[in-house]
Amino acid sequence: MTNYTITVRGISNLGPGLYTQNNILVSTGLADRTPIVNLKPKELKALEPSMQEMEFICEAVGIPKPEISWTWNSVPIEDGVDRFRLFDISDVNSKEETQSKLVFEASTRSGVISCHAENRDGADEQNVEIEILGPGSPPKHIRPKTLENGFHVEWEAPKYPNGEIT
Repeated sequence: MTNYTITVRGISNLGPGLYTQNNILVSTGLADRTPIVNLKPKELKALEPSMQEMEFICEAVGIPKPEISWTWNSVPIEDGVDRFRLFDISDVNSKEETQSKLVFEASTRSGVISCHAENRDGADEQNVEIEILGPGSPPKHIRPKTLENGFHVEWEAPKYPNGEIT
């Protein structure tokens, strides 16, 4: 907000008039602006399955300051669920920019990551498609044990997991 003090005086063909005795106080602010989203990286090439983390940064600029949300294949992402972590990395002093970091704890699934920013003036969204090449690797050191009425199987985790092993 910017505050202004205004004094008014009229001018006519008879000359200038007197200034107003009371000042007029006016406050102005920035007009609302629809958010603009910038998602980094903008595009990913095909990746091999890996336990390496992938990071995405979403920056959204708008007035008022936009709220950011993330989706994976159109499903809202929650922090700590499905190997996703969310972090607010916004500058606390910024009045118009919000930043969020998404950490995908393993690159083992293909899909679409979306960053969505919204404020009362509108919304914007950017997407990145992730393509994981091929399936993950099989479990290692599979050890079956015969039981009286069946069997029990143990194994070590695969090098490149690709979902739950059941």
